Amino acid sequence: MSGLSQTENHGLETGISPGRFFPKAVLRWVLSIVSVVTAVIFSKVLERYWQSTPFVSLFFCAIMFSAWFGGFGPGLLAVTLSILAFDYYFLAASSLLPADLSSLPRLIIFAVTALMVGLLAAAQRSGTESLRRARDGLAAKVQELKRVNEALHAENAERKLAEEKLQRSEAYLAEAQRLTHTGSWAWNVARRENVYWSDEHFRIFGLDPVKDDDSYEKAFEMIHPDNRAKFQQKLGAALLEKRDFEADFRIVLCDGSIKYIHTIGHPMLDGAGNVIELVGTAVDVSERRQAENALREAQANLARVTRITTMGELTASIAHEVNQPLTAVVNNANACISLLPNEAPNLEEVRQALTEIIEDADRASAVITRIRQLAKNAPFERTLLDLRDVVTDVMALARHESATRRVTIRTELPRELPLVSGDRVQLQQVLLNLVVNGMDAMNTVEESQRVLVICVRHNALDGMPATLLSVQDTGTGFKPEVMDRLFEAFYTTKPQGMGMGLAISRSIIEAHGGRLWAELNQGPGATFLFSLPVAGNAAS
Repeated sequence: MSGLSQTENHGLETGISPGRFFPKAVLRWVLSIVSVVTAVIFSKVLERYWQSTPFVSLFFCAIMFSAWFGGFGPGLLAVTLSILAFDYYFLAASSLLPADLSSLPRLIIFAVTALMVGLLAAAQRSGTESLRRARDGLAAKVQELKRVNEALHAENAERKLAEEKLQRSEAYLAEAQRLTHTGSWAWNVARRENVYWSDEHFRIFGLDPVKDDDSYEKAFEMIHPDNRAKFQQKLGAALLEKRDFEADFRIVLCDGSIKYIHTIGHPMLDGAGNVIELVGTAVDVSERRQAENALREAQANLARVTRITTMGELTASIAHEVNQPLTAVVNNANACISLLPNEAPNLEEVRQALTEIIEDADRASAVITRIRQLAKNAPFERTLLDLRDVVTDVMALARHESATRRVTIRTELPRELPLVSGDRVQLQQVLLNLVVNGMDAMNTVEESQRVLVICVRHNALDGMPATLLSVQDTGTGFKPEVMDRLFEAFYTTKPQGMGMGLAISRSIIEAHGGRLWAELNQGPGATFLFSLPVAGNAAS
């Protein structure tokens, strides 16, 4: 029963129904009985027909067979049955007890030997089973280790592939940063120290990633002294408001050269919502700044050429304006000579003639000054201006030209007008260009209808107080579909025009914070207008 229970328990442990093991267990016990019975039968057959009695060996074989295939329980049963059969059939054929006490030692020796044989067979079977189970367990472990090894190889391959992709990505990023002159950085707010600089960021600051120090203090010292306060102000505001940080500043390298830097940083917050780091980029915009400066210089030179070209169109008018006061100077000088006879001179008349000479000389000097202002290559200079004075200056230059072309120029100037902030020469250039364009547009119009009106009045620009100046002609006008192209560079409606006057004029007005546009009149001609903010709003 103990063997059956162990079998049932083993079946429960292995998850297999005990009913499946029950016939096997019964078979083992039956096999034990059958093996002993078979040994007895063979012993009797050999004893009867061959007069040989190998009954001990046969019983041992039955015991070993039962213990090997059945286990300890069936083996013990085979030992018991073998002892009983040995005593019954071969020691005392008629009873279960030994007939002669002299056979008792033989029976005891047989019993002990049979028990030892059974135990050895069961132990060997148990050892074999243990080795088999160990082998199976080892094989399972080997298979498991093999699977783990394969998984590790696959993981290592994936990790190696990921590392290669990461290295390629870092190489591409480094190359992209080098091509775009963009470096990346990270700054710890609490410790106020740089925790990361890319190689390109080192290069932008003229430092070596291996040898040089990338401390925040050293980087801040490299910022141009004129830009440090503004940099600190923007950085502090970004940290206080927990928003993106953006600044433009200059740095001074170790060799004294200057670079222009544009940097953008994004705040990284902790769980409490506090800024712990700023992560961002820095771009070397020195080449762009140099290109912008070169472009501005080219635009200034082009504007100067345009001014001189416009003055060339007014050569006759300018010569007339200068010739008039010079002629008056000559006439007054001759009058002075005639007023100085040998007799006593009329000093009052001489004084009056000399005063007129001075006035005429001042008038000629003013005309020459205006010409020099338009012709000189001077930088942009903002001053407080009254647009009425600009109109007066341009009228003095264009008066004779308008008379030659039989164009009537009318001005509508208010008594009071707010001042604007701008460059006097550049605004004269814009107005002079609009006046000349208006006169050109009326070349084919009847002389009686050639009227040019210059009007200055109050206006508003983007909801702020402004001054509006308009130049209205009665010429041929332009087609509505070309209105958007009038201010494009190199677009012109004149046969000999360069197409730069209006483009330069618009850039000048926009640089003053204003707006220049054109409108078609209800009747003939067109009107060109520009609006400038008043001085206080322009400054803001």
